[in-house]
Amino acid sequence: MAPHLRAIEEADDIVQAPGNVRGVLRVTVPSTFGRPLISAWAGSFLERYPDIKLDLSVTDRRVDLIREGFDLAVRIGELEDTNLIGRSLGVLQYVLGASPEYLQRRGIARSIDDLKQHACLRHLLGGRPQAFTFADGTRVIPNGPFDSDDAQSLIEAVVKGVGITQFMRIAIEDELAAGRLNIVLPEIPMFTTPVYVLHAFGRQLPLRARLFIDFLVESLGVSRTLCVEPRN
Repeated sequence: MAPHLRAIEEADDIVQAPGNVRGVLRVTVPSTFGRPLISAWAGSFLERYPDIKLDLSVTDRRVDLIREGFDLAVRIGELEDTNLIGRSLGVLQYVLGASPEYLQRRGIARSIDDLKQHACLRHLLGGRPQAFTFADGTRVIPNGPFDSDDAQSLIEAVVKGVGITQFMRIAIEDELAAGRLNIVLPEIPMFTTPVYVLHAFGRQLPLRARLFIDFLVESLGVSRTLCVEPRN
């Protein structure tokens, strides 16, 4: 959309009543956040605001909001220096997950040291395997039969009984609820990471964007298993 047309749309959007707001909302989210966000949007948000069309990009690439024309970006982890405006959504929890079938076949890990006897799958970021990291700072370098830089591929492999790996709990909530995955070492807390939503609108935040941010805050606030600690 041309900048002057977008400006006209945003000016019109600001004065609309929430129930009548319409327009396209372009949002970029990391892959581990994409599926739960789509599920939540397709339910309560779409029902609440049926005239807002969501254009969602699910990518772990750091998108340039201004140059690429995105309204909002969800970012996980500590923010780097940025000129964007951010709102904290809270803190996301990591867990270790495995299928019931795998645990029945290989046994239940009862300590961090027991993980050395298990098939621990590796999530690659920038070509480097991510350590299993616990809240007390203990780190375990996984060593198993499968590596991937795609969180969804790891979920599918673990559900199929290939091994154990580390997930953001928000990414496997459906599998946990359905009994397809169990949490490994549930009594030993793992590390947490902050999550933010960013925009570049300054003070004139379009209503459709503000409503979506409020929806994210509401959704994470209700899901206490996903959001360990809300931040204001």
